[in-house]
Amino acid sequence: MINLDVLQGALFSSLQVGLASWFCLAHLTQREDFAARSLVALTTLVALALLDPFKGEALGPATSRLAFFAAVLSVCVVLGVFLCRISLWTSIFCCAVGCTVQNLASSLAKLPYRLLTPAMTALGIERQFSLFGSVVFLVVLLACNALLFKQLESFEHGIENDRRMLAVYGAVVVLGIGLSALLAHVDDLLGPAEPTSMMLRVCHVIVCGFLLFVEWEIAVNRRLEQDVALSARLAHERERQMELSRETIEAINLKCHDMRHQIRTLAREGGVVDQGVIDDMEHQIRLYDSSVRTGNDALDTILTEKGLLCERHSITLSSIADGSALGFMPVSDVYSLFGNALDNAIEAVDRLADPTRRVISLDVRTRRSVLVMSVENYCDFVPQFRDGLPVSERGEGHGYGMRSMRVTAERWGGSLSATCENGLFHLGVVIPLPQE
Repeated sequence: MINLDVLQGALFSSLQVGLASWFCLAHLTQREDFAARSLVALTTLVALALLDPFKGEALGPATSRLAFFAAVLSVCVVLGVFLCRISLWTSIFCCAVGCTVQNLASSLAKLPYRLLTPAMTALGIERQFSLFGSVVFLVVLLACNALLFKQLESFEHGIENDRRMLAVYGAVVVLGIGLSALLAHVDDLLGPAEPTSMMLRVCHVIVCGFLLFVEWEIAVNRRLEQDVALSARLAHERERQMELSRETIEAINLKCHDMRHQIRTLAREGGVVDQGVIDDMEHQIRLYDSSVRTGNDALDTILTEKGLLCERHSITLSSIADGSALGFMPVSDVYSLFGNALDNAIEAVDRLADPTRRVISLDVRTRRSVLVMSVENYCDFVPQFRDGLPVSERGEGHGYGMRSMRVTAERWGGSLSATCENGLFHLGVVIPLPQE
């Protein structure tokens, strides 16, 4: 015979774990049809709970609960990858956070049980205690969403291939779910209002709070690591730009000195300035004059630096860019989009021997209320695509730049597309302009 109370509790707790995990995952890059996929995930959790996991309690009361909710957490991890474009490790982390939130809220709701039960019994509403638990869960969930979950934006690629997430998963299963299952068994034996049960409940709250703090530290530290890496990259780009400008100016000064010497010689003796010197001088002036003015300082820096790099590698970089349209975007996102796009294009074109194909074209403009970015370049191979993005030939650990670009575009409500046809690679980014 099905125990309806147990079934209701399993369903209720499973949906809370799923909802907390969903709130956490919602801050990451969502897949297409996120709402429809969320409905599938909800149906999956309901179906799992309806299996009546504690029937017979073949493994013992506490062990049966532990096995069931560990299975719920594992299913949520799989569903996390189904809902969002994230790695398995990121999904493990987010679902572990969601499970910790549910366990913390559950124990917090039962702490005042000893005080509330007599009053609720007198009012004849003791069966409504689950409503109080729901209110506590929502309060804890919203607090965690404001303090922790928002730290996870742009977090999806920060813990790729980080197997330490298995330790987080294990800690939640053993310390969070394990203690919760033990407490449920103690409640069945002694009653939730007994002092022993209440003391154990306080310990469980402390443990869950500690787990949540550790998870918050991981999220904050990852965000700081990404910010430090970005700051280092920006500083490195500025240093490279200054060095290139210094070298170019020094070269021009040297050529100017040579030209001045030639002119003086010509004035004294008469004659013609060597044509090779003039051609070399024009080349250096062209390099110095290659500083780009698009209306956006960050884009100017990128195009100037990449233009000088292309010049050194005999690559033609042509650009038509309305940088003023990028005013809403922070410098970090401009570097993420254009720096990665041009680096990939330069890497591909530099492998080509035919000088007529060593060409990169960049186009940035607005069309109605949409920002459109396009980069085209020739390539000597047909890349493999996975999840709509080209797979790096250099194997695991590479290709982060392209994923970072898509994350940046989707953060602004846009999209990124990549195609390769007839030896021509095309990268397109479309972002709706913010409404003023």
